[in-house]
Amino acid sequence: MHYGQSFEDMEEFAEKAHSKNATGSLYVNQTETAPNEIFFGDEDTGRSNVQQILSVLLETSEGSIFYEYRFFQPFDLEDAHDILEFVEKLFPKKVLDKDDFENKINVLSQK
Repeated sequence: MHYGQSFEDMEEFAEKAHSKNATGSLYVNQTETAPNEIFFGDEDTGRSNVQQILSVLLETSEGSIFYEYRFFQPFDLEDAHDILEFVEKLFPKKVLDKDDFENKINVLSQK
């Protein structure tokens, strides 16, 4: 399994695999984690800054690539959105819960 450094790595891997007529799936999981520090807000603050983690795994017959992106605001994903849409056109997307996603990563890591 390859570990991507960016969404662009995922896009490049998907293009290469697709050009070789590979079959596969795009697995996605998004979770939230509380920050290590405590944020105090006023009564207008609905909640503290919550870090979100978007985990993406492309598993194909030509190999697999994993990338994890951490962000605080949804607009941080704007650049990634177009790339993920492109990859979804090449390989079907499946949303997995955290446990199923981690199990899939563990299995692929042992290969």
